Amino acid sequence: MGRVAACVVVTGLVSALALSATLAAQPRRHVTIASGAVDGVYYPIAGAMSRITSDAQGLSVRATVASSAGSVANVQLIRSGEADFALLQNDIAYYAFNGIALGAFAGKPVKSMAGVFSVYPELVHIVASQASGVKSVRDLKGKRVAFGPAGSGTEQNALQILEIYGIGEGDLRAAVRVSFTAAVDQLKAGVVDAAFFTTALGAPVVSEAFGSGKLELLGVGPTAGEALGRKYPFYTIGEIPANTYKGQGREVATHCPRISCTGSPRPCSTICPSSTPPTRWPGTSRSRQRSSGCRSRCTGAPSDSSRRRGSPGSPAGLLAPG
Repeated sequence: MGRVAACVVVTGLVSALALSATLAAQPRRHVTIASGAVDGVYYPIAGAMSRITSDAQGLSVRATVASSAGSVANVQLIRSGEADFALLQNDIAYYAFNGIALGAFAGKPVKSMAGVFSVYPELVHIVASQASGVKSVRDLKGKRVAFGPAGSGTEQNALQILEIYGIGEGDLRAAVRVSFTAAVDQLKAGVVDAAFFTTALGAPVVSEAFGSGKLELLGVGPTAGEALGRKYPFYTIGEIPANTYKGQGREVATHCPRISCTGSPRPCSTICPSSTPPTRWPGTSRSRQRSSGCRSRCTGAPSDSSRRRGSPGSPAGLLAPG
């Protein structure tokens, strides 16, 4: 379980130990890491980061994890000082730091945060019930769609992808903002026709949804994909390999933001002395390089055998025993 988390934290924090020989002499301090919903991937990753950081000799830091609604909410927690570090999608971090795009940040840049390190890539899973008759994103017009929790990066990804297809929230029969677990329950019960999940490849919550055998995974077409990339340069194109989920017989192309660890400058200057507020966040390059599963530089590209659920080749491996 600690394999991925160790890679993430060692990459981001061990260099700080080498840069600050006085840390061991400092009083042990407490920091809070804002994560995400307890049924998502952010929460266990932040938990692993907390354990490794708290156990690191000489770091003199005790880290605790706070659950939250996701990326947008995490920025607000950093802004208010209620969190010292947070996991954010790179697009949300960029909007917040520069005070653009989203209503929560437009004209109100959040300069009280700094980029620390890039964590891992996520994929936008667009899941529809077979009973709904939905075969493409365009078919979601007039349907009931779950966007993930209010204030989450998933919510923004859903709105942006629908926008590229000419679908506004008002064009839907219903737009539902609920947790991933609730979205799965509503898909199974037929309360919603489709749901968005921005999460790691093979995430258990998505695997559980596909356990019913009554769901389809939708892809983003190449034309829409290029249009989305031009307007929102934070995305790369990734693939969800065939048979990642039960009944998923074909590879599906989708969009892939990256997750970054951010922090307020005060704890960053203490723990990571070299951190400075960026003007471009990790993963915001306009490069459109395709990579299967949006493979992470940190964990290494997973082999075919490591793509199964719970593999340590992806962040979902943090949720597996071991």
